[in-house]
Amino acid sequence: KMEKNQMILFANCTNSKIYQFDLHEDTYLSSSKIQSYTGHRVGSFNIKIALSPHDQLLLTGSSDFYSYIYR
Repeated sequence: KMEKNQMILFANCTNSKIYQFDLHEDTYLSSSKIQSYTGHRVGSFNIKIALSPHDQLLLTGSSDFYSYIYR
């Protein structure tokens, strides 16, 4: 779960990974990348991601026509 003072960015990339960044960290440091998520397929920029209302789950579509849920 994210804290109220966190500034988190999720980037859904065409290498089929979602990268999670902490924007409070220096963006030029590799430590600003918190986590990455894999398993889904991204074949276009039309694949969307969303957070659940309480920031517990990350949901994404996929080019394989499935939906994926990450904790």
